Amino acid sequence: MKKAAYFSELSDQKVRCLLCPHLCTLSPGQRGLCRTRINRDGILEAENYGHVVALSMDPVEKKPLFHYNPGSQILSVASYGCNLHCPWCQNWTISQGRPEGQLLLPESLAGLMKERGAGQIAFTYTEPFMWYEYIMDFSSPDLWREGAPDIVLVTNGYINPDPLEGILERITAVNLDIKAFDDTILRRSTGAGLQVILDNARRIHEAGIHLELTYLIVTGVNDEREAIRSFVRWVADTLSPDIPVHFSRYYPAWKWNEPPTSPLLMQEVLQEAARSLTYVYGGNMAGEEDTRCPSCGHPVIIRAGYAVENRLVEGDHCPHCGQRVAVTLSGRSGGT
Repeated sequence: MKKAAYFSELSDQKVRCLLCPHLCTLSPGQRGLCRTRINRDGILEAENYGHVVALSMDPVEKKPLFHYNPGSQILSVASYGCNLHCPWCQNWTISQGRPEGQLLLPESLAGLMKERGAGQIAFTYTEPFMWYEYIMDFSSPDLWREGAPDIVLVTNGYINPDPLEGILERITAVNLDIKAFDDTILRRSTGAGLQVILDNARRIHEAGIHLELTYLIVTGVNDEREAIRSFVRWVADTLSPDIPVHFSRYYPAWKWNEPPTSPLLMQEVLQEAARSLTYVYGGNMAGEEDTRCPSCGHPVIIRAGYAVENRLVEGDHCPHCGQRVAVTLSGRSGGT
């Protein structure tokens, strides 16, 4: 446990958490909606600090990140907890539960990375911002005087502006999951407000951090075509048409039992989005995962599952026409 980085003290030993827009007000002994923060005698503490429930080496494409060190391996780590409650959550046993794990302090995780020769790490599977203090301590310059790893967050983006600013200089890549592009639907389904997430995506992009977006098309929730079109226009107009966007097919999970996303709908969305966006991918479905040159259309990164053939030359140029392809190569992508 560790004292939380963002909270205010109120009367009668109550506290208000300031990490995310829920702004939970807690009496002594109460936990926030994320279940990772608890009021201990008038002090807000991060109860999940150092509590690791998942740890594995993954292809970076699994995050999904298709334009960030393609073909590399990344150490994936997670604690429990999330500040959203998506009823279709694939990882609900750890995002909504509190499974047994292991205590792994930041110094120990750093040592593990050095042993494995891992140059990049993803805080993923559950909501990494609910592990805020741990990530800040792990990424501290005091811990990494040299050879600091690249830090990736796979996040819902639902965090307040000040904490976001505090962590931006520590991270190198983000996959941000847009749960829906309608505020009413998003609040009803997950408990989050849309504008905060959109503002945070824009801020991450403006900070020069590698950004990719995921939109899981959930049957009966966010599959309305006009909302998806609005999302595509927002990416192209507000961020950049070169931001990679992953439209993923939903399958029933946890509390949501609607049929899987229609393959026909997936194909129509991908084809329409590709008219406005340069790099569009289909997830949880066969095909639609190769990266093509935006100029000549030749495949330049070939993907068969998690097997990747990178044909780019000089790091990021098409071998056929010389056009630059928007990929980020950090040089820290080692790992076994």
